Amino acid sequence: MLIKRGDSMGWDIWIHGFIWVFFLYGLLIFIRMIFYRSPWFKNKNGSPLIIVVHNGEEYIEGLLRDLAVQGFEIDVVDKKSTDATRSIIERLSHELDNIHLIDGYCWKVEVELAKDFQG
Repeated sequence: MLIKRGDSMGWDIWIHGFIWVFFLYGLLIFIRMIFYRSPWFKNKNGSPLIIVVHNGEEYIEGLLRDLAVQGFEIDVVDKKSTDATRSIIERLSHELDNIHLIDGYCWKVEVELAKDFQG
């Protein structure tokens, strides 16, 4: 069989292949987004993340929201920030169930870590 110069049969297959790849990739991202937000996925490992922050108002809200969506339990220690970091953490701890503000100095972090490693 001779292939004529204007025949676009080969390009059609490639274009359809790329369309399917992008569709399947988008579907995978959508399923992953729903999977991470499902209640049976949250707190799968049982131990919280402990984050110590000082003057982090530029990034702390985005960081905590990203980690909370993935289902982590987050304990946040504010090391006497002079900016709006503490108010952002307090607002998020009231808004989201898996974010907790630990009051006090950093020695409480060591106590919490000791509890997690012992039990």
